[in-house]
Amino acid sequence: MGEKAWVKAGNEWIESTALKYCRIGSKDTAATELNSTIEKIRLLDVGSCYNPFESCSNASAFTVTALDLCPAKDSVFLCDFLKVSVGEAGSTMNVRLIQQQKEEEKEDSSNFPSKARRMDDDGRRLPMDAEKRVDAVLNREQEIVSLPASSFDAVAMSLVLSYLPDPAQRHEMLCKARALLRPGGMYGESKYS
Repeated sequence: MGEKAWVKAGNEWIESTALKYCRIGSKDTAATELNSTIEKIRLLDVGSCYNPFESCSNASAFTVTALDLCPAKDSVFLCDFLKVSVGEAGSTMNVRLIQQQKEEEKEDSSNFPSKARRMDDDGRRLPMDAEKRVDAVLNREQEIVSLPASSFDAVAMSLVLSYLPDPAQRHEMLCKARALLRPGGMYGESKYS
């Protein structure tokens, strides 16, 4: 679906709207104050699938955290947005390694929860301890379990809300997106959805 003209137009609208809102500002005082401090726009793309914003015309203006139930590219994190928890503002993103989870489930029939790994601001895993260095892990090999509150300038939900069968789930998703926005941030679904 990502190659269809109306999908591309929707993604271009999200890109330009986020740029205008975060760079130029809005009537909202909080957003205007936010604009003066943004170097790169921190964009949370929920239901991303193939991360269209990593190769958009203004890709260098964004730091994208792309999430999807079924990632189609390595740059997209596996995540069920309805199950992800919102951590405290200033905390780090936590992920669960999928392979580690599978191995733990094989070893222990009680299926205890796998250990979450902390992430830095650029989405890289932090070392388990100061002496150990961690090799890079593809985003699709890890599942996001929590995201820090008030940590994104914009949230994109192109088409994802229309796939939820229950209005309560759509409401929950929007409330979660709002909690993840910095004061004055913006969210919305593409006008083409």
